[in-house]
Amino acid sequence: MPSHFVTAVALALAAAPATEGMLTHAWDTVGDAMFGWLGPPYTDEILDFYAEKYRLVVLGGSFTCNTSDIEAWDAAVGARSLKQRNPNITILLYEATQFGALCLGGAEMQQHPEWWLRDDHGKVYNRTVNVHGVEKSLGPESIDWRIQGARSWWVKTVTQLHDGIQLFHGLLVDSAGPDIHLDNTTHYISLETEKDLVQAKMLMLSEAKTFFKQANGGEVLGNPTLEWGVVGYPDRESKLPFSDPHYHWQFLTGTLDEMFGGFGSQQSNGQWNASTMNISISAIVQSSTELGATVLVRGYPGPCSTPFISVNASCIGSDMCPKTGPKAGIKTITVPTWPEAWPEVTPTTVEGLQSAAARLIDQALAPYLIVTGPSVWWSYAYFYGSDTGFYECKANPKSCLAPAGWYPALRAKLGKPLGPAKNTGWKWSREFEFATVSIDLEDRTASRVSFHNERLLADSLL
Repeated sequence: MPSHFVTAVALALAAAPATEGMLTHAWDTVGDAMFGWLGPPYTDEILDFYAEKYRLVVLGGSFTCNTSDIEAWDAAVGARSLKQRNPNITILLYEATQFGALCLGGAEMQQHPEWWLRDDHGKVYNRTVNVHGVEKSLGPESIDWRIQGARSWWVKTVTQLHDGIQLFHGLLVDSAGPDIHLDNTTHYISLETEKDLVQAKMLMLSEAKTFFKQANGGEVLGNPTLEWGVVGYPDRESKLPFSDPHYHWQFLTGTLDEMFGGFGSQQSNGQWNASTMNISISAIVQSSTELGATVLVRGYPGPCSTPFISVNASCIGSDMCPKTGPKAGIKTITVPTWPEAWPEVTPTTVEGLQSAAARLIDQALAPYLIVTGPSVWWSYAYFYGSDTGFYECKANPKSCLAPAGWYPALRAKLGKPLGPAKNTGWKWSREFEFATVSIDLEDRTASRVSFHNERLLADSLL
């Protein structure tokens, strides 16, 4: 690619409008501001729950699917089923900048070798897996964002469906930051080429933003983009090819903070990193107010971090459940762990994880209420699978990690905030019409959400 590509793209991007959009929620209860993350399997119980409890859902397909009939793509089937149950639900399609939508993107990339990203010597970037000491190729790792045909395919994936524009109100984009996420130990890309690629990726996001705005008023949210260097990537700030760390914001309408209160925002002992959390609080508030962005905030039960473990759960009654053998009636759910230095040991049973999620909700809910605004949404689960806490599995209570009865605090009367959060040092507080919230960034266990009248909470359960 010619070196003048940076200049050409910069001129094209100069006219990109500032961040706009904002998906807004109501204030009656915390539940009004909840968003769900959904992937297969799309059972009736799961779909019924999501359609009732969530106004906003990020939906992704499976890693393997039948692509011979695009209309039968599982993500489309899941979206249609949600819309049939709740026509007012807003659905964002999950796409990665490298390969687009899950399964569908990878399969269609295989058919277009002219789109595959190559290094400066023409060597294709391939995804590989080590099988018994042998590296096996899984196909091309990324499209080349400098190629207009590849960008157009990525941006307009939903138009392959007869009802895609009606189903999907935009995208939640992974790997959306100003980085190419590629390993240069086996390939060579110069800094000039890297700048070309990042500029082209930003152009693709800008094109997607314009496309969905014109198609259905939709949005394009990115991850990781919130305060680059705060949400899990503290070493990349110096590597940006741009002087402005918020350069990428102009090409998006919103963002996902997937580590707020967990993972990269905490210390090795499980307590929050107070300075990181303080910056994140300011970043979320600035993003939603000054930048007018939609912000999705992930919340986790307790000090969730790596490594991950697999927990045995029941899958009786599921079509995907093993019927015979040592795993008959059993599935595994992958969850993060709490640090060894944390006073409590990570639960390793479904019952233990359900109990912890119910007991520790204030540690995630209170920080969210400190930063929330009309366009700041929240979710609460151990990870991204629906069975990690996104729905209550009444038919088989031992098949998911949400506690029985869901969460009373999500149904309690909240009301509008009476003003922005206030802080004295590391301690923050905020008043709502019907609740008081406080956190201490040096002690996550001191997090409190107090509803003004306990009767309000009791009434909300009826």
